Amino acid sequence: MLAYLSYLAERIAVIRRILEPTGSIYLHCDSTASHYLKVVMDDIFGAVNFRGDIVWRRTSAHSDANGYGSNMDNILY
Repeated sequence: MLAYLSYLAERIAVIRRILEPTGSIYLHCDSTASHYLKVVMDDIFGAVNFRGDIVWRRTSAHSDANGYGSNMDNILY
């Protein structure tokens, strides 16, 4: 997870540099990383610029071994 977060943090920082002041970013991620990525985004863009967390429920979800399907993703705006 740390390698993934470092990888994305570098790319998000580049996006921040080239994004217009009135621009928006939508980051699509799954629930295992969304809370970590929100912290990364807050660090790079500032927590005051967080607009919302869109929860996307997939209709073609599968069941995991414990019986619960992993059928939701998050979009950080």
